[in-house]
Amino acid sequence: MALTASTQSRDLLKSFFGFDDFRGRQSEIVAAVMQGQDAFVMMPTGGGKSLCYQLPALEMDGVAIVISPLIALMKNQVDALRSFAESDGITHVWNSSLTKREMVVVRQDLSEGNTKLLYMAPESLNKTENIEFLRELKVSFYAIDEAHCISEWGHDFRPEYRMLRQAINAIGRRPILALTATATQKVMSDILKTLEIHTNGQRLIEITNDISDFVNHSKINTGIINLSIMHTSASLLVQENADPDVLQDLLSYFDKVVPMNPKLYVHGAEGKDDMPAHIKTALTQTHLSLSVHDSHLALGT
Repeated sequence: MALTASTQSRDLLKSFFGFDDFRGRQSEIVAAVMQGQDAFVMMPTGGGKSLCYQLPALEMDGVAIVISPLIALMKNQVDALRSFAESDGITHVWNSSLTKREMVVVRQDLSEGNTKLLYMAPESLNKTENIEFLRELKVSFYAIDEAHCISEWGHDFRPEYRMLRQAINAIGRRPILALTATATQKVMSDILKTLEIHTNGQRLIEITNDISDFVNHSKINTGIINLSIMHTSASLLVQENADPDVLQDLLSYFDKVVPMNPKLYVHGAEGKDDMPAHIKTALTQTHLSLSVHDSHLALGT
């Protein structure tokens, strides 16, 4: 069963943010965070990534630590949240640009439990003195924005991002939400491995193509079949208990309509002989070729 945001989350969406309903898979992502799950989210720019961590941060006990490499973006989000709130203390930016007086205010609001979202650059989180202070707080979860910066294979690699897992362990292990607008399969795997994100084989991936209407109508976004579309490539991560009819519909759609070669990764399968029978059956109904890649099954070459 797909995760869905609670009534309380929907009420907060309306009362604080002024939205009547969630967009795309925001509801599922919010629910995952609220239930204490790690999650990887790939969502296009402008798709509403920030709400996926802002709303649960406001609803949960403690403070959510949001890591971002973009100071201007952090400031914009803080200003926007403060415009909705009764107190500026609801969110803060913590970086080297703060004066001593401003830093006193930030620390006081954090210590008194007034702050729900704390925006930090990775360099700030990795400092020993900051870790010592933050470990005394109740942290609700960590949101790692622009998560592709973690990977050496990514286009915006930042060495400081590679140290985030160590800092998080020192502060205290809490759920991690990693977000990015784009990531290849290699970058995605590197992010999950480096952050030690545990998704039980499921990855929350926002559709970034006009195929989304077809996918949504086919009820594929269930955590059983997840679709990632990037530019001219596509991949599917399939659990053993995937609905064969839904899978067959999607594969047929690729076979007839979508001008790209999708890759199929079957969870737990190491080769063609390991595929569950119902998945093999679904594959025989299409003209797509099947080959083995890196201990996973890849559809199309």
